[in-house]
Amino acid sequence: MMYTDTTIDAIRTHEWTRRLPWHFLEMLASFAEERTYAAGDILFRERDPADDFYMVISGTIALQTMIDGEPFVVQTVVEGEEIGWSALAEEGFRHFTAKATSPVRVLVFNGPALRAACERNPQFGFVLMKHLLHLVAERLDHARMQLVYARRAHAIQQLR
Repeated sequence: MMYTDTTIDAIRTHEWTRRLPWHFLEMLASFAEERTYAAGDILFRERDPADDFYMVISGTIALQTMIDGEPFVVQTVVEGEEIGWSALAEEGFRHFTAKATSPVRVLVFNGPALRAACERNPQFGFVLMKHLLHLVAERLDHARMQLVYARRAHAIQQLR
């Protein structure tokens, strides 16, 4: 796939990519497809097959799950962050619904193609997977904090 310097510039807005060797940036850029979403658009739904990984270039996205039939925001993702890490796991599925809360511009990467690149180039794979492990840990921390807040709110309601 062809890419432009603009694609590499967009990838480099993400802190972790600034330390990558140029050939890794080119590899990432070769898989990138730019997409835009309007506020309110759904990028993907919880439990859907996970086939794409997203780098947020601009805008905000709510990662949400349903609790008691209501959407519950676990985390808001902004420019410079990523979503869709489960696309890099074989036969992965979405853990949250991703909903644009403002106009959004993302770079989208095909998960199976990225996995294949990781297998062909273990150094690239190690760098990418190391970052994704950090991303997964961050998501777990956010989910845990949201559960703490929800539990406190529930306890306060019970006192009333």
